[in-house]
Amino acid sequence: MEFPSSLSTTERAFVHRLAQSLGYISKSKGKGSSRFLTVRKKAVSDKPQPTTALDLCSSSLYFIRSLLQRFPTSKKERTDMYSTIKSGMSLATETNSSFDKNRASGRLNNGIPMVPKKRAPSELDVFRCSLPVHEHQEEIVRLIRESSVVLVVGETGSGKTTQIPQFLLDDCSRNGKPCRIFCTQPRRLAAIAVAERVAAERGESVGQTVGYHIRLESRVSPKTLLTFCTSGVLLRTLMAGDASLTTVTHVIVDEVHERDGLTDFLLTKMRDVLQRIPTLKLILSSAALDINLFLQYFGSCPVIHRESCGSLLGNQT
Repeated sequence: MEFPSSLSTTERAFVHRLAQSLGYISKSKGKGSSRFLTVRKKAVSDKPQPTTALDLCSSSLYFIRSLLQRFPTSKKERTDMYSTIKSGMSLATETNSSFDKNRASGRLNNGIPMVPKKRAPSELDVFRCSLPVHEHQEEIVRLIRESSVVLVVGETGSGKTTQIPQFLLDDCSRNGKPCRIFCTQPRRLAAIAVAERVAAERGESVGQTVGYHIRLESRVSPKTLLTFCTSGVLLRTLMAGDASLTTVTHVIVDEVHERDGLTDFLLTKMRDVLQRIPTLKLILSSAALDINLFLQYFGSCPVIHRESCGSLLGNQT
């Protein structure tokens, strides 16, 4: 790069300092109106350069993995990296195989919150609007937005499992807010079935905006913002550290009344996580919930009652 002779002495000195800080070679030639400044890269030596390990903090590694997952490297780029970096020290190697490692270990994959795309029309829209929870969509979203923990009690068939996660997606899409939602189910077949149903209602296929992750099987992508999983998968993810939820905006624990061992451990862990990540929202959903027990455990929080007929019984704090 060649700079014109119109630069002042101060400007040339600035270019020299900046080039030096970037590892470039700068040189001035000539006198007066014929004095030019050139900047060039250092000549690449054919001799192999010694490799040193680069220590990164956990947050930096997380964001690097998230970016590489969103913008995966091509086969040629991986070949070039493998030829110069040992596979044991290659961050790219670890990142590119992170999906398979997460699936094998039963942990949810890393990702970054994004603004959901607008819902596509579906032949199931009429059925969705007939569900009892649909008429209370704005109130449910408002309570979740204003509270860290929300209890939702509704009979089977009220639509709480399939519609509440979509309420959050639609609200974030309208307001241009990024989100990333995990929704747990007590059984693997339930996680798959609900994910397929919600994806169909949004006019998509599983693995796009909506996906699922169960033990040894997952259908997710970097664009997945709503992941249905089992309680065990989310609990195993939390065992890797609270940093796994730093980019998660909502966690929905469905069928919490079953009170199996995994769910109890998960709720214990989630109460601790809420203190460390105040922006995280926790929604507990059930058909028959011991309200007083959960109010004592999580403190004062809104309780939304939904009956199959669609009536609103009231909110308790």
